[in-house]
Amino acid sequence: MKKKREVGKEERYGKISLENDFAESTGIIWLDDVICTGKESTLTQCSKKDWGKHDCSHQEDVYITCNPETDQHRPLPGM
Repeated sequence: MKKKREVGKEERYGKISLENDFAESTGIIWLDDVICTGKESTLTQCSKKDWGKHDCSHQEDVYITCNPETDQHRPLPGM
């Protein structure tokens, strides 16, 4: 089961997705207690603890993927 929602729009990227596929990782936990109002133009403008500071476990992991903005529905020239 996957949970996904759009979290905003960064300057150089199109859609930004937040995913939780319930698979725990073992990497560094960079952000915790992130609170966004929707008025931010970047994720770093949201309220949060300092980078790398957290009181959570990997069971709360969320992955953020930034994808370049593209028009995937536009046909290629000559088609």
